[in-house]
Amino acid sequence: MERKVTLVLLLIIITLTLVSVAKPTSASSVSRVAAGESFYLTSAHVYTQSVVGSAFIKNLSVSSTLWYTNGSVAQGKAVALQLSAVLTSPVGVFWAVFDAVFDQSALSFVDSVWNETSDCSGPGALDYLTSVQGKGSVVTSFPGCFGTHYQYSSSIIPFTLPINVTLEINVTQAKSGALSLLFAYRVNGGFNVNDLVTIYPGRSPVSSSFVVGGYTPLGFSKDLELVLCAPDAGETVVVNQINAQISLAYLEGASYVKPAVALSYSLDSLAGSENVSSYANISNLENPQVELSQGSLVQAMLWPVQISGEVQAYQSSALSPIQVEITLLYFDLKSANYTPLPNSLVNVTVNETVMRLPLTQGFTSFQFYPASEGVYVVKVSYPTSFVIRNATITSLLRVSSLSFEVEGNVSVPLNLTLTTPTGSGTSQVYLGKKLFILVPPQGVVLSVPEFLERNSSESYSFVGWYSSHGLLSTSTSLSLNSVQQITALYALTYLVTINNPYTGSVSMWVKPGGNVTLRAPLYVYVNANLVREVFVGWSNGDRGNTTITVNAPLNVSAIYQTQYKVYIALPNSVVISDYYPNGSVISYTAPSTLGGTFLHPNVFQGWTGTFESTSRSLKIVVTKPIVITAVYTVSDAPISDIEAFIALVIGALFAYFAQKKKW
Repeated sequence: MERKVTLVLLLIIITLTLVSVAKPTSASSVSRVAAGESFYLTSAHVYTQSVVGSAFIKNLSVSSTLWYTNGSVAQGKAVALQLSAVLTSPVGVFWAVFDAVFDQSALSFVDSVWNETSDCSGPGALDYLTSVQGKGSVVTSFPGCFGTHYQYSSSIIPFTLPINVTLEINVTQAKSGALSLLFAYRVNGGFNVNDLVTIYPGRSPVSSSFVVGGYTPLGFSKDLELVLCAPDAGETVVVNQINAQISLAYLEGASYVKPAVALSYSLDSLAGSENVSSYANISNLENPQVELSQGSLVQAMLWPVQISGEVQAYQSSALSPIQVEITLLYFDLKSANYTPLPNSLVNVTVNETVMRLPLTQGFTSFQFYPASEGVYVVKVSYPTSFVIRNATITSLLRVSSLSFEVEGNVSVPLNLTLTTPTGSGTSQVYLGKKLFILVPPQGVVLSVPEFLERNSSESYSFVGWYSSHGLLSTSTSLSLNSVQQITALYALTYLVTINNPYTGSVSMWVKPGGNVTLRAPLYVYVNANLVREVFVGWSNGDRGNTTITVNAPLNVSAIYQTQYKVYIALPNSVVISDYYPNGSVISYTAPSTLGGTFLHPNVFQGWTGTFESTSRSLKIVVTKPIVITAVYTVSDAPISDIEAFIALVIGALFAYFAQKKKW
């Protein structure tokens, strides 16, 4: 006989998923993996005297073809619900198997015992008919090794669906042999003994137990199994329809308990099943069931389940309590998604405060008001069971404190805004009140107004954010990413307005005793530079650029004096080019002649520009820009005899001195 050996690594919480088995398309593709519930441990052992497998079957039908792993095909419509366990004793290791065989409307029960102590040769093997005693007999199993095993089949019982079936295998005190096994069943209630099997009759009784954990001498897993499979060894049945709940249990002390670990597939079954899926139903944590339905088998751990937990905290505004929302999910093998844990009461601890909250559809929430700044540890514990182990999640909530101080006597409210990645909220708070602010992982932005105005000239203005380390920021918005003691400081300020008719007005709020610098340009040119405004001082009496100390509201203006451009020019020169205050008096007399020749000079004719005049002498009162130019023309008037004589003498003198120079 060839048996399939599978090693199972038990991982608490982590789901173990193996390769699922597809529906066979030919005899050569058959696998002997059976769907159901198996219990196996790698690092510990469980000992028991009794194992029980129960099933509630609503719907069940199978194909007429039974595929053999050797390639042959048999006809039939039977399928078995198989309970199996490994019995360990000083005289040997035995595999006890109990089948409820459903063949259309007929039900029978088959128990069998297999020797797994050693190979098939030598004393003590079940090949000897005298080695076992019961209602059945030793029958041929497979050619060669494991050629025989013990087997008994009950009479046929008619049945209809739905049906409740319970299979039970007990280790009993042997009266006339080394070991005894009692096979019993229930069908829709009642108790029926199927067989009492004595191993090694005639020997003295020995102690024995069913064992979970480790391997038999032949290398097979010591486990408990309740699976749906073909009725005979080496077969795989193809299931057309299946809707059933099964449950495996074993005796611990005086009561039956569920396996701490459940797998969705068989480890050692000699027969298999196709088109059957096995999933856990943990709606009742103390009594989980395994659901069998039509589909592909996912070879995985049914429980303990994988837990996913999340704690989220919100604070809608600075005056609001901190809202804590808790979500607890587990990985559901059937949907291949995380789904809410069953409804239950969960323990929630916030630092030293303990609460017991209802978890509904995997969700619960609560509110709390922090008493101080710091880190709050939120610990959520779901009821521990063998299905869910160590279902505890922990989250840290960071809380900062925020207070408002003011230098002065004021009690007006201000609007404080909290902004997080999930939204923002604004609260109206009063100075002097201490608040506690949740600092989420992404941080929070605190925003306050710049001013708390009392009237048009005095205000309480924001100074800055302070911590124990000093000034953090003077901006009205502060990004907070850690636990701190924060103070928002306001102070009395005076409105200072500096007016300049040419550069504009500037207003600022200044604390009492603060300094303000008054600055103004000395000159401002307008009207194409024909008019110049000259800074002469400030309306408060200060002169020039200066720094003043503010002890009261201040509204100061720069004072300018208007000057006009005066431009007086001759044809060959500029006589006056300057700015004069309004009302200034300018006097000037132009020459009568300017240039030309001795006999024909340029003679003054008058002024042209801003005004016209023929008088050489000017006396101008400046009330606007003045731009004038003197006009000269060549004189054509005949000269007199005296003028001609004088010109002749002057010419002769020039000639004489020029000749003398040559000598």
